[in-house]
Amino acid sequence: MKKSFYLPIHSMNLAHYLGSGIIAPSIYIENKNDDIQDRFKNYLLLSSSMFTKDTNCAIEIVLDSDEEATKQISENFHLFNMPLPISRIKNIYFSSDEQKIRTAQNISFGDAFIPERILKVSQEESIETKELNNLKYQSFDKNWSIYLKKYDQILGGFSTMKVSKEQIQNYPTHYFSALGNVNNLFSNILTQQNISIEDSFQFAFADEGKFKDFHNTIYSEIDYNEVERYAEKDNVNLEVKNGLIQIEKIPENKLTYYVAILESYGKGKRKQVDSFISDLISGKFVEKKKEGLSLIFGLNKGYKAFRNKYKTSNFEVDIKFHLDCKLDYYIIESVYQNVFNSLNSISSFKYIDDLFLENKKEEVINSKYITYQMIDKTIILEEIIATPFEKVLETISDIISKWFPFGVKKSEIETLFKADIELFKNSIERDLENRYKSKFEQNRVALDQLNNTIFENERRINQLENQLREKDHSKNETSINTYKPHTADIQTDSVQENNASIIDVNEDYSKENLEKLSMALLKKKAKELKIYKYSTYKKNTELITEILKLKSK
Repeated sequence: MKKSFYLPIHSMNLAHYLGSGIIAPSIYIENKNDDIQDRFKNYLLLSSSMFTKDTNCAIEIVLDSDEEATKQISENFHLFNMPLPISRIKNIYFSSDEQKIRTAQNISFGDAFIPERILKVSQEESIETKELNNLKYQSFDKNWSIYLKKYDQILGGFSTMKVSKEQIQNYPTHYFSALGNVNNLFSNILTQQNISIEDSFQFAFADEGKFKDFHNTIYSEIDYNEVERYAEKDNVNLEVKNGLIQIEKIPENKLTYYVAILESYGKGKRKQVDSFISDLISGKFVEKKKEGLSLIFGLNKGYKAFRNKYKTSNFEVDIKFHLDCKLDYYIIESVYQNVFNSLNSISSFKYIDDLFLENKKEEVINSKYITYQMIDKTIILEEIIATPFEKVLETISDIISKWFPFGVKKSEIETLFKADIELFKNSIERDLENRYKSKFEQNRVALDQLNNTIFENERRINQLENQLREKDHSKNETSINTYKPHTADIQTDSVQENNASIIDVNEDYSKENLEKLSMALLKKKAKELKIYKYSTYKKNTELITEILKLKSK
C-alpha cells in the first residue's frame, strides 16, 4: 500500500534534493535558502495540499504506508522523521510554467537530471500556514549524518562506475553483480537468465576480513600522509613532482597505487574530477582495473561531489541518475534500504512499480550483441564475435544482394547460399588442415617448450624475490622502527597476498563456469589467452579443454 504526500519547498531548494539524491530534513542541508521546511529542522514537513502561501514548489512523494508512518500535527500537515530517497518522487509541481522551465534549466545545467514527465504545473489554490504557528511537537534527536554520508558514497560509487563501460555497452560488465552486494535482487536476476558474472568487488561493501583497512580507507578522506602509510606497508618509494604524486611510478599491483589515485583527484585536489574521467576514458589506467577504480572513486568522493555530466572536446559522459526508467529508481531505492534499514534482499518495490505502470520493458533486438534484461532495461553485455565462415557468408551475401530485385531480404539470400558455401568451406578446411597439420604440431611442441621455460623462469624469480624479502626482514628486525601506524590493520591487510586482485576484474576459468558460456564467449576468452587457431574450434568441449590446459600451466 502506498500513500502520496507533498513536500512544500521554495523552488530554489529543489537542486539540493535532486543533486544529493536524497530528500533530507533541512538541518542536514548546507547553503539552503530559507523556506517552510526550516520550521521543523529535524523532520520533513509534509502536506496533504500541494502549495502553501509561503512556497511555490511541491515534491509529490510516495510512502509505503504499511511501514512508514507520518505524524499528523495539524489539519493539513504531517511530520516524517527520516530522510527519503529521490526514488520516491512521483511528480514535481510548480505554480507557473515560467517557474518550471527556469528551475529545470538551472538544475539541468549541472546539479542533476530531471525527466520532463515528472515536471507539472498546477493552479491548485495555496493554503495558509497559520495552523503551524505555536505548535507543540515532540523533538526528534536521532542523528542521520552517518547514514546520509554512507548513502551519498554508495550512490556515488554506482554513478561513476557507469563511466567504465565499453563503447558498445550501456552498463559495465560487473555493474549489476556489484549491485548484488547492496540488494541481491540484481544478482538473482542475472542468475535467472544464466548470466554468469563474477562479483569482483565485495571488498567495497564489507568492512571486515583481510581488506578491512583498505575498505575503511576508501570511505575516508585521504591525504598525503595516508598515501605514505600505504607506501610504507607496500615497500614503495613515492615520487613527487611539482606537488603531484607520480602515480605511473607506483607498481599497479600495490594498494598504494589506488590510494594515490584517490588522493590525487577530486575537489580541493591538484587534479579535478574531469581529469580523472578523462584519464580513465583515455586509457591512462590499466584496462582491467577501470571498473574497480571508477567504483572506488565514486565511493570515496560521494554523489554530491559530482556534476550531472562532464563534457570536454574529447568526451561527454553522464554521471548522475536520469530518473527516466524504473531501473534507476530500483538502484537508488536499493541503496537507501541497504543503508537506512539494513535490508539487502528485497525482490520488488510495489510503490515504485506503481509509478511506472505505463512503461513497458525496453527491448533491443540486435543479433550482433549478447543482451539480458534488468528491470525495464535491456543490457548489452558484449558483441558476438563472428566466425570466419559467418564473415565470408556476410560478405558474399552483400555482393549477391545487389543482383536481386529490391525488397529481397539479405537473410533470405544467406539461407539460399549457405549450404553450398559451407560445403566449399569444409573442403578448403580439410585441404588446409592436411597441408599444415605437421607444421601445426611442430609449432605446438615449440610453444609448449616456451611456456615451460617461462614458467620455470617465473618460479625462479619468485624464489629470488622471497630470498630478498627474507634478507630485508632480518635487517628490519635488528633496527629500531619508530613508526608503526595501524599495526593491527597492517597484519590483517597483508600486502603479500595479491592485494591488487581486489581491484582487478578476475576471470573464473573453472570448468563449471566455462561450460555455461556460449561458443562466442569461449572464443573471446581463447583469443585473450592467445590460443592458436582458436577460431577453428567447432565444439565447446574442445575449446574448454584447450583453455583449461593453458590455465593449468
